[in-house]
Parts: sequence; C-alpha cells; structure tokens
Amino acid sequence: NEKAMLLCKLNCTRPLANRVLAFEGGFHGRTLLSLHATHSPSKRAPFELAGYELGFMPFPVWNHPGVEPAAPSGFYAACASGDAAELERFAADDDPLLAQDARSLLATHQQLATGDYFCVIIEPMQSEGGDRYATERFYRALRLLTRFHDTFLVFDEVQVGFGLGGPFAWHSMFRLLTSRGQPDYPDAVTFAKRAQVGVVMSRFDDPEPVPAHGASLVRGRLHAEMMSTGHAAARIEALVRPKLADIAAAFPHLVQHPRATGYALAFDVPTPA
Repeated sequence: NEKAMLLCKLNCTRPLANRVLAFEGGFHGRTLLSLHATHSPSKRAPFELAGYELGFMPFPVWNHPGVEPAAPSGFYAACASGDAAELERFAADDDPLLAQDARSLLATHQQLATGDYFCVIIEPMQSEGGDRYATERFYRALRLLTRFHDTFLVFDEVQVGFGLGGPFAWHSMFRLLTSRGQPDYPDAVTFAKRAQVGVVMSRFDDPEPVPAHGASLVRGRLHAEMMSTGHAAARIEALVRPKLADIAAAFPHLVQHPRATGYALAFDVPTPA
C-alpha cells in the first residue's frame, strides 16, 4: 500500500495535493502512510504525525449482503458529474441503504473538491474491520466520483485478493463502469497474504522497482493458479451460508448478520470480543 500511494503521489497532476482519503473501519497496514490510512485509533494514534492526519469518510456498511440493490435513475450520473444537489436528494431517500451510500459519497465529494487529495484508498471488503461489506452500487459510484475529481483510486486487496471471495480480485465483482458505460478499473490494486509477496498492480511505471524472493513468487503463482481453477470458493459458500443462517435463527441473541462470500465467512455478536 505504501508503494501504491507513492505511485499515485508521483503521478498526480496537482503538485500541492498531499493527502490521502480513506474510510472508517479500514485497515491498510502498519508502515508509515499505510498506518496513517488505518482508521483504528489504537493502531494509528500513537504513531500519527501532527499535520499529516488523513481524512476518513463514513463507510456505508451493508449488513445483509446478498442480491445487489439497483441504482436509481440519475444516481451514477450525479457521481460522474459531481452533482452535490442530486447526491443530497439521494441522501434523504426513504431507502436507508441508498441514503447511507449517498451520504458517504457526498462527504467524499466535498473532501475531494478541495483538491488536497492525490488518492482514495479503500478495501473492497473490510476484512480486518470485521468482514464489512458495501454495495456494488457504492463502489461503482465511488469510481465515477474519483474520475470526476481526477483523483486516483486504490483498491487494497491485501486481505481479500487472490481468490478469497472466489474471483482472483475481489473488486472485479463490482464491474466498474465509466460514465459512458464502458468497463473501468482502479488506478492501483495491492495484494499480499495469499500472494506470498507484496504486489502492486497499477497503470504507472515504477521508478524504484524492488526484487522479490524467488520462492515467494513461486508460492504465490501456485496459489493463484489453484484459485483460478474449479469453483471451490462457490461450493464452500453454498455449503456454509445456509448453516450460518440456521445458527443465527437458533441463537438470534448471539449471532447476527451472518454473511458469506467464497471463503470469507462471518457473523456479528452483540458485545465486543
């Protein structure tokens, strides 16, 4: 993540832009800038440098992920054109999930409009934050909004990439689109964990390439090939999802919001761990 954000900074066309925008509940690592982008005060605050604090936007948590909700007419257009008045209208909608998405996007729009930010970093699913999901609608709109503000978008897939949810890259499930309806992509994606090595995939040239240990590359390649064949993640999800629902129905006072995507299985409990 440090490398991805550095590449964004080096390629930003606004020399005075020196901030990163992140989201509440996000975790991006324990090195300097990545730690500043991590929301948890217990991890971040002891090492935070005065004057270099990051902005944190509300993360629109989707407690019951399943069938993706549709975007109402004009929702994507409002983000693609930076129409704050339209976003305010959606933020007042009777649909609480839509209103939540719109409030987060409106807050993000207001911050990006300052021109102070060179990139936005977000996880496609907040793994360290407690398996917290957001809608495809939100992520698509966020890509449109960052395009409008000419601000780079980084997907942190350190925890979820390399097949945790089924696809090689979790964000590919969002099917990002341009304002013209053509396929779109983040400016950088980071992987680690199952990759066995730190990986940054981006559209930028790297002025300081670094080597990786050969054995780690081989292990990562083997894992990627294993994840790209068969449908094991889908089978595990199909097996576990109804069982999680049964447990939640049997113990509703203890098990809340069961959810499963591929190998990512979770539920909430009513009190902190």
